[in-house]
Amino acid sequence: SSIRVYPQARRLTSIPTLGFHMSLAKATIFAFYLPLVASAPTSRFLQASTQSQKDVAEAKPKSARGRVKVVTDMGFDDWGAFAVLHAAGLGPEAALATGGMMEESFAYNFSVLLSSWGLETQVFQGSDSCWSPPCISTSFIEDDWHYPSKELDIFNTSALPERERTSPRISAVSLDTAGFWEAGTCTEKYTLLILSPQADIAKALDSEAAGVAKCIEEVVVSGGFFVGSEEGKVFEHDQTTFANTMGHRLPNFTLSADDHDAELNVVLDAPAAHSVVERFVSLGVTVTFVPIEVEGVDRIGKEQILNSGDNYSIALQSNLSSTRIAQLWDSAKRSQNSSMLGRLACIHKSAGDVATLDMDAIVATYLSNRELFQFRSSFVHVDASSGIENLCVGQLRGCFNTEVATAFNASSWFDAVLRPSVVGA
Repeated sequence: SSIRVYPQARRLTSIPTLGFHMSLAKATIFAFYLPLVASAPTSRFLQASTQSQKDVAEAKPKSARGRVKVVTDMGFDDWGAFAVLHAAGLGPEAALATGGMMEESFAYNFSVLLSSWGLETQVFQGSDSCWSPPCISTSFIEDDWHYPSKELDIFNTSALPERERTSPRISAVSLDTAGFWEAGTCTEKYTLLILSPQADIAKALDSEAAGVAKCIEEVVVSGGFFVGSEEGKVFEHDQTTFANTMGHRLPNFTLSADDHDAELNVVLDAPAAHSVVERFVSLGVTVTFVPIEVEGVDRIGKEQILNSGDNYSIALQSNLSSTRIAQLWDSAKRSQNSSMLGRLACIHKSAGDVATLDMDAIVATYLSNRELFQFRSSFVHVDASSGIENLCVGQLRGCFNTEVATAFNASSWFDAVLRPSVVGA
């Protein structure tokens, strides 16, 4: 990856460490974290199946979730995912920090963020490289979006509890990624939640696929975009989500600037995304997709428009969604309940700028509140070259049997999950 590196987000090698254990490749590095001030600059598709897929009208049965591990690129919505899981009593036991929206070295800051809010998640530092070079350049994430700068600024000024902002804190990050996977050595299976590009997962499967798969109960993938699905027709009725889609990967390893037919986590490393789903399915692991057309927070505005019968416009959708989020923010502000989710509700900004309640935060809700989603058993195709994903007509070659979320009740999410967690009701 060619994300610009910021000294503030690098490993804090200039500060004395408390100790190293084992070799560097298997070290747990302890470093003091000191608050730092940073100013932020500002093809042809496979036809969707209508006969070979089974609609699941009722939500999956709700059941207690055991162990949870997360692969994360530590973006704003990843913060929200951890906050949602923490509020539900499902704080992940481990997180593998990989490159994507943020560099993998932000793992040290991320560890501080989680521990400052009481999560006991062991953070592991993964890699910042793709699985199958040549890699897509990700310089646009900073050069055009200024995303890493914005996130670092929010981290330093707003994300931590007040008591943590001026006090040194120890960050513990492990480089022993084998410890994250527990390949073949686990005594209890875990759910793997994927919130990032998938290079580090593909690399782990290269090393010991059977052992990794043996320890995983279910793989839950956030993102992807099934452009041929009914919900995938986002330009017609969900243009805020449409704006978050990407162009597919071109043969020259750039992204198409003229299309909105793919999702970022997939196109940044399409060969890895294809390989991961193929191998997990072949090894008998359940793979569940919650794609971008289902996981958008602005569905709340879309639902209100559909229920009212008003004519759709992106301005109306955005205004309705922003109003509900502002109400949540007001509740969080007035509440005496200080929580990570409440803080992130106050930080959230609409239009994807600082989207702490968007996408990955919604996918995390699946682990605690499955009844808010509807699913369809579907054969899916992930193109290893372009990153375009589609639902298949039957079990064609290169299509894999998965569960795909087809709907999400955003209104109930606000009322039954977010608001009680934010205000402590």
